[in-house]
Amino acid sequence: METLKCIKTRRSIREYTAKDITEKQIKILIDAARHAPSAKNVQDWEFIIIRDNKIQRDLMLNDTKRSHLAEAPVVIAVCFDKSKGYWGLINAALAAQNLMLAAWDMKIGTCWVSSYILNKRRKKAYQEIKRILHLPAKIEVIGLIACGIPNEKPESKELRSIDEIIHYDIYGGLKYR
Repeated sequence: METLKCIKTRRSIREYTAKDITEKQIKILIDAARHAPSAKNVQDWEFIIIRDNKIQRDLMLNDTKRSHLAEAPVVIAVCFDKSKGYWGLINAALAAQNLMLAAWDMKIGTCWVSSYILNKRRKKAYQEIKRILHLPAKIEVIGLIACGIPNEKPESKELRSIDEIIHYDIYGGLKYR
């Protein structure tokens, strides 16, 4: 698939067929993720491949809006090692995007699910995710990616216009003094 087509057609998929994702496919996804840029090339990302349905159900945190975590054949927890520097969150997010685009190119649907790492009101939920995944203190989880063969075809999403989001030289288009 052409890169721009992949970017423009990827959608969050929350319904999956019963078909499994192979170990070879997972390795291809992780390989795509590890090719993401990382500040100072620290490559501080870590990935947990979750196939155990009990763990997947626990990661729902009793929230039915997260039910696709238990329905996906594979969930990938995207993590980073905070002992390697302050840029891990960004590096891991870049790796996650590579992974999701590679999945779409392979006809695997994905859905990004928050870990609540930046949500102060959901700190207990974040700590529960870390507990479920047995993460040591130095490892943070930025999100969970449900992966499976799509059993739905979501409609295109409405996007803000390009002119609305572009600013030249400085924010708001005011003249620089």
